[in-house]
Amino acid sequence: MKELCKPTFEKKDHGQGAGIPVLKSIWDLFDLSLLFSQSGIRKHSGTPAWLLAFAYICGLVNHASSANQNAKFSTETPFLQQLLSGGIISQSAFSRFLSKPFQWLRFSLGRLARLQENNDSRLTDGDIIALDDTKVEHPYGKKIPFLCWLFDSSDKRHVWCINLVSTLAVLKNGLEYPMLWRFWVKTDQENEKQTKLDLAKQMLSEVRQLNKARLWVAMDRWFLCKKFLNWLMDENFDWVTKAKRNTVLFRKIYDPVLGKEHYIKLNPKQLLREVYPRVRVLGRGSVLSIPDIYIKVPTRP
Repeated sequence: MKELCKPTFEKKDHGQGAGIPVLKSIWDLFDLSLLFSQSGIRKHSGTPAWLLAFAYICGLVNHASSANQNAKFSTETPFLQQLLSGGIISQSAFSRFLSKPFQWLRFSLGRLARLQENNDSRLTDGDIIALDDTKVEHPYGKKIPFLCWLFDSSDKRHVWCINLVSTLAVLKNGLEYPMLWRFWVKTDQENEKQTKLDLAKQMLSEVRQLNKARLWVAMDRWFLCKKFLNWLMDENFDWVTKAKRNTVLFRKIYDPVLGKEHYIKLNPKQLLREVYPRVRVLGRGSVLSIPDIYIKVPTRP
């Protein structure tokens, strides 16, 4: 009997734009090309707007860091060249497209609605919305209206930046996707002032219009504002955040002398000292729940 040899496979490197057909199939699954038209974003520089956006996203996925590099990438990628029918997207076409005041927020809401219609991407009970604000440094563009000087607490310095407030969906099935976003604008006009908490409420309210599931909101410690927490609970959101050092916590205990339950004050440092031996035994990455811990919230009218 002849002994069969193991098959040999030719080793091939990925070509330019590998993975774009998969991205295009996801694009078609949610019918984003139609959504561009429905949002009033139809054509720019003689090219369909959805195709400009798709080509730019493909460039970003392949680490093109500027409009010029994206233009070069679109001319060198066979799949994009087929979509463009041999045409060319110039750097100026990309730049003008990205700076034109289209209805991007309307498009973003439509995209979120599409995601909630699909079984694999719909938010369900117990899924998480990560709420965050990020300072994106932008050393150029001094006349862009939403740029301002802000203190970056992580780097301990002032930066000329965009302050982006955003939400990210984290599903139990492992899927993650960006949801909604807002720019926080620094202004001296009282009638135009909006806090980051106002922007967060806007985005979460828009999510609630599309999805009524019981969701977690995970956020930074500076979001720990009692009025905002009340609002979250009124909207049927659960929440999780880090406690500030000066946060006053309460523990409910039973007093056998008084014969009733009452609250005693404590702080995060005391709690950590108390549970540290148990956390040390559990090891890194463990989660420990401490029951009967409360915070004081304003009395509702």
